Amino acid sequence: MHIMRKQEATASPFRVSSERPKMARLFGAIIVMVAGATLSAAEKPAPPTGKAGSDITKEQIKKWVADLDSDRFFDREVATERLIAAGATAVEPVAEAVSSNNLEVTTRGMYILQELALDVNSESAEVACAALEKIAEFRGTTAARRAAATLAKLGEIRHDRALDELKRLGANVGSYAPQFGIPMVGRRSIEFGEKWRGEDKDLARLRWLRGVNDLIFQGPQVNDQWLKHVPKLTGLSSLLIKRASVTDEGIKHLKGMKGLQAIALMYLDITDQSVQTLKEFQGIGEVQIYGTGMTPAGRDELARALVGANVDYRQGGFLGVGCPPGQQPCVIQRVTANSAAEKAGMMLEDVIDEYDGKKVIDFEGLRAMIAKNRPGDKVTIKITRNGQKLTKELTLGEW
Repeated sequence: MHIMRKQEATASPFRVSSERPKMARLFGAIIVMVAGATLSAAEKPAPPTGKAGSDITKEQIKKWVADLDSDRFFDREVATERLIAAGATAVEPVAEAVSSNNLEVTTRGMYILQELALDVNSESAEVACAALEKIAEFRGTTAARRAAATLAKLGEIRHDRALDELKRLGANVGSYAPQFGIPMVGRRSIEFGEKWRGEDKDLARLRWLRGVNDLIFQGPQVNDQWLKHVPKLTGLSSLLIKRASVTDEGIKHLKGMKGLQAIALMYLDITDQSVQTLKEFQGIGEVQIYGTGMTPAGRDELARALVGANVDYRQGGFLGVGCPPGQQPCVIQRVTANSAAEKAGMMLEDVIDEYDGKKVIDFEGLRAMIAKNRPGDKVTIKITRNGQKLTKELTLGEW
């Protein structure tokens, strides 16, 4: 009977305790292993039934913990498996047992806590990790050293498992820094877009990732609940949320985040209420807010609070023209490549006369009109080109 159940685990770490004669323990283990090989499945003790920990009593837990130091190898193996199956209810008794000076119990107990900590979709993971961290605090003891080593191993295993599972569910893992011009050398990004097939509970795996610099949430499937997982991703430096079903309530989940260098909130249903949360990002270098319900007054308040940050604020859809500010009439001096304006055939030196039925005086007035539209809105623009009146119908793009 072999104790290991997961691919990442190494060969069985269990060693016989020096508290009993080694030859006698070894001889007994061999006898039990040979005998166990001949047992039918019906003769072997069955694991606990039902939901993990639901039908298990304190007396059973206590007995299995005691059996970790049984004279019989078979009993020790069964006790180990049953304590793992017991889940969170076994954590505290096992944690107490590993603090003893019994090498066999300490080794098995650490393995049990490790296996429970790897179950990222259950309460066992949190409880087991907390128990290991508490044991590791007592420096200088054998149990503390083993707990520290187990925690380090857990970090590697959980990262690899979480990354593999997130990729399997459609997350895109790469090395590109969105929007901000951040150098990409040595950076890692993870994007959740239209290919994502996971559920909210699957996003809990973000907390186990290491070395992720840039996180991208994109698409209408992204909602407020997704954002509660973001602060648990340690080491994150940039965050992009675009065309998502995110409101001011979702932004509140970002409260208290540390270390962000840049954040982009694009085409979200957020308002000036989010300013209070964003104001706490002291030390951030870049804030991009495009196409939201935040007002210019909200932008100004945010800019005053985030000293040294570049607050890039733009409203509405994207037309793709530039005109000299403060001048009349509004004469086009720049047309952005692949923009709505270029696709509609607008050219340099065209004079913009009307925007969706309203007279255009200058560029500031044009921008105010565009700000009331969203990407994808169809608008009609009237222009004058070399004395000729033209009408352009186009679909606004995104910033």
